[in-house]
Amino acid sequence: QSDDFILKIVKEHFLQHSESRPFEIVEVGCRSFRLMTQIEDSIPGAKLTAFDQNHSALKVCRDQMDTDKPALKIGRAENYQHHTVVDVFFSQGEHHLIPKPASMYLKNLAKQLSPNGIIILSDEFLSNYDHALQRQIKSIIWHAHTIATVLKEGQEELAKEEARFLLSDLADHEDQRFMDTDEALDLVCKRAPEIDIAVRRDQKFADGIATDLLQKLIAQFPGTIKEVRSKKGAYKICEAAMLLEAEEAGLRVLSSKSFGPIRTIGGLSNFVLGQKSLG
Repeated sequence: QSDDFILKIVKEHFLQHSESRPFEIVEVGCRSFRLMTQIEDSIPGAKLTAFDQNHSALKVCRDQMDTDKPALKIGRAENYQHHTVVDVFFSQGEHHLIPKPASMYLKNLAKQLSPNGIIILSDEFLSNYDHALQRQIKSIIWHAHTIATVLKEGQEELAKEEARFLLSDLADHEDQRFMDTDEALDLVCKRAPEIDIAVRRDQKFADGIATDLLQKLIAQFPGTIKEVRSKKGAYKICEAAMLLEAEEAGLRVLSSKSFGPIRTIGGLSNFVLGQKSLG
């Protein structure tokens, strides 16, 4: 669904704003080789580029593609510089991995846009929260949903891996040495189905169970689970927090589309961002 949305936006933007120069499309984070292939088939004349800070990610992308496009480059979103103006930047699942404040990388991309250029941002978002502690509660609810789903399928190791992601999200960025203990993982996996059932019935009740789990984790591992540091990457935020980041970068939302229970658990959201100065 997300691929279809992004492809539709890119094709429409090309038809509306293509000029005599090549149409420049850049992927932030080399993840969507399948989507890049679709874009190449739909817009044969477009100049395609993908960049990633990880050499192995670039190699995987190249190995999975049948052509020598897109051009693959090493770079970080905060300081990547394209050789000319860009008509479309897009990313999938990359926003929450970029060190905070994310407005820094958004500003960098925004200043490289062509006059009608856009940024398409697709990622998983938590349900909305108002403060840091509440963000942790919403993160527990999000991960509990995933853990409960894979447990129903009998995939216990996958459930533990998702529990590790949650504990990493909750832990202090520089001190995670206790986070892979069986006791912590078992506690999360045990409570996850209960939280997932509760959120479908009563949001406040689910928040209460998630808060209880957080308190037990803090008691079990004192000093390691605390408020997330502002510059930590690899943690999810809510749509409202992302919109503030976009505003700080001088961007506005042109359109958006979400999939999944975004108001209660979280979901996959797609935003099309343009420069404020044009509106």
